[in-house]
Order: sequence, then structure tokens, then C-alpha cells
Amino acid sequence: MTNHSEATGSPENGDITGPDAPGRHKDGGQQKREPNAGDTAGLHAPSPAHDSHGGEHQVTLRTPAELADALPYLLGYRPEDSIVLVALHDRDGRGRFGGRARLGIPANADDWPSAAGQLAHGLVTGGERRGARPESMVAFLCQEPQKGESGQQVMERLRPLAQRLRVECGSLDVVVVEALCISEGRYWS
Repeated sequence: MTNHSEATGSPENGDITGPDAPGRHKDGGQQKREPNAGDTAGLHAPSPAHDSHGGEHQVTLRTPAELADALPYLLGYRPEDSIVLVALHDRDGRGRFGGRARLGIPANADDWPSAAGQLAHGLVTGGERRGARPESMVAFLCQEPQKGESGQQVMERLRPLAQRLRVECGSLDVVVVEALCISEGRYWS
């Protein structure tokens, strides 16, 4: 995992369009994000907002930073000390978010393989039962540093868990297209 940028705005689930929204400068102007080689190809999150004609608005997420910023809005809360898997469905060459599953990060690393397996299996088989088997996944590892630990050290400590999630999803023929560690308001990909 590599640290790409800071992520996530305030810990509160406030108005994303407000002056403290992720991607906004202190003066209220919008921060420009340039696409880069590490971009995640146009993932779409249906918005609960509707236009005047009753259609749904869609939000396109192209970068790992945008994925990290969107996580609290996808779940309805900011996950802490959590493993989160988000299913992706490929419709017309565009990834669409599907089911989501969250599990607390086990304190003992010996329990990580079991937790990763249960989470991956549950999300994939749950999708199959509903007739919507995911084609791919995005994995999030969210944990704040322990005393004397930095966000980067959290990422390094959780790297084996991210790899285990990739292996477990891969064993179910579902690729993890992005694994993000979110800690101290930053993300690592």
C-alpha cells in the first residue's frame, strides 16, 4: 500500500456540499483533482437524491481518494476499527456498487484469515442468493493508530490482512480491484 493523499473530511456525517466537505479548500473553493494512472475506473454510486423528473442522480468515483472520501456516505456512518468490503457489479463497462459488509478488525492477527474468509464468503454468497454475484470488490481497512503508532505504521501492520482479503475474494473468483487503508484522515492504496 502506498500513501497517496489525505482523505476523508470531518468525522461527522455532515453536508457534503458544505465548506468543510472533502475536496474543498478553506476559502470555499473546490479543489481540483487530476486523474492519474492509479485511478479506479468510473465507479458509480446511486444517490438517494432525485432530480425534478424523478430520476436518480449518480456520482462517479474515479480515484482511490474519492473512494476513501465516499465510504462514510456509502455506509451511512464512518467505520472505525473495521474491515469493509463493497461489491462491484459491471454494467456496460461501469462498476456499480452493490452489497456492503463490515466486520470489526480482530485484535489477534491469527484471526485475520478466518475473518477475511467469512466476510468475503458472506458478501459473495449473499449476492448470489439475490441474483447479483459481484464481479469485483473494493476493500477498506479503517483503524486509528494505537498510542505511539503512526497512520503509516497502521497500514504496514494491516497489510497482511489486505492481502488475505485479496486471496479470499480471489478464491471465490472475485478480484479486489482496490484495497485502501484509512487512518489518521489519510489513505494508503
